[in-house]
Amino acid sequence: MKGYSIEQLRDLLTENVLEVVFEKKNGEQRRMLASTNALYIPEQPKNMIRNPYIDRPSDAEVLTVVDTEIEDGVRWRAIRFDSIKTFFVTDLPVLEFTVDEVT
Repeated sequence: MKGYSIEQLRDLLTENVLEVVFEKKNGEQRRMLASTNALYIPEQPKNMIRNPYIDRPSDAEVLTVVDTEIEDGVRWRAIRFDSIKTFFVTDLPVLEFTVDEVT
């Protein structure tokens, strides 16, 4: 992706929800709302704990993200950095507010 390094994109994913358009291995284009922000990481049953950052083979050119639009099922997705066509930061909130901060 011209103009951005994979490290910069990882930083953006940690702080934001990104709309990413990329090309799948089969040539199909896909749009995804993606993040690695802790607010979007699903809880797993204790007997099914899996950390994709540890369990997935190491590949410096693959981003492991949560698809924020999936409510049930497996939300983890992998995106090859070189397959990304466009991305932008959405206006979806990623901040938690306490009752004191809202009132």
